[in-house]
Amino acid sequence: ELELIEELNLFDIRSNVFGKVISNITWMNVIWEWANQLRVEPSNVPRSELELLRLDHLSFMSLNYMDRERFTVLPKEFGKVKYLEFLEPGDVLNPELKLNHLQRLPNEICDLENLRFLYIQRNSLRSLPKDIGRLQNLEELKLGGNDLVGLPSGIGRLNNLKILTLWGNKVRELPSQLGSLSGLQGLDISGNLITKLPEEIANLTALKKLYFDCDEVYLSDSQREWLNLLRENGCDISCPEEFDDFDASSIADEEMPF
Repeated sequence: ELELIEELNLFDIRSNVFGKVISNITWMNVIWEWANQLRVEPSNVPRSELELLRLDHLSFMSLNYMDRERFTVLPKEFGKVKYLEFLEPGDVLNPELKLNHLQRLPNEICDLENLRFLYIQRNSLRSLPKDIGRLQNLEELKLGGNDLVGLPSGIGRLNNLKILTLWGNKVRELPSQLGSLSGLQGLDISGNLITKLPEEIANLTALKKLYFDCDEVYLSDSQREWLNLLRENGCDISCPEEFDDFDASSIADEEMPF
C-alpha cells in the first residue's frame, strides 16, 4: 500500500511538471507561429523556450519592414512572458514608415507585473485594456499618434507612473482619476480635442514637463493657480503655436518634449 501511494505521488508530480511543459509549449507555439508568419527575427522574439521565458526587452523598432507584413494584433500570449520589463510595439522614427497598425492591446498584457516601459506611439489604438491599472510597476506609458478617444479610469491606479504622453490622439475628456498619479513628472496631452481639464489634475504637483493646447483648453481659477505653482517650482510648461495645427505624423520621436 505504501509503494502504491509513493507511485501515485510520483505520478502526480510528473503530471504536474508535464502539464506545465505542455502549457508553456502551447502558448509559446502561438507566439512563434505569429513571429514566423511576420518574419520577425529570433533576435527580437527568441525561438528558444528558455530565452523566451527570460525575455525582458521586446522592441520592434529595429526591424526592417520595407518588404514585410505589418502586424495589426499582438498575441495575447505575450502576457505570459512574465519577466518582460520593456515593450515597444511602437513606430520607427521616420513617420512615413509605420511598423504596424495595432488597434488594441490584449487585456492579457496587464498580466505583465514587471513591465516598466510601454511605448505604443503611432499605431491605430482606439482604446486601452480595461485592466491597465494592474501594471503597478509601469513607469512610462507613451501613446502618442494613435486614435484614442479616451483613457480608462483604471489609469489612476498606475502608482509608479512618471511619464504619460498622449499627443496627437482624439481624446475629448480626461478621467478625473488622472489626478491620482501624484508621482507623474511628464504629461503631454497636446494635439487632442480637449477643451476642459478635470479639477483633479491640480493634484499633479510633481510635474516637471507639461504640454497642452493652452489656446483651446479652458482653465478654472484653481487650475491657473496650479499652473503658477508648477512654474514657480521649475516645471517646463509649453503650449507652442505649432500645436494649433498639430500633425503627429510630421514630428519624429526625438523632437517630442519627452
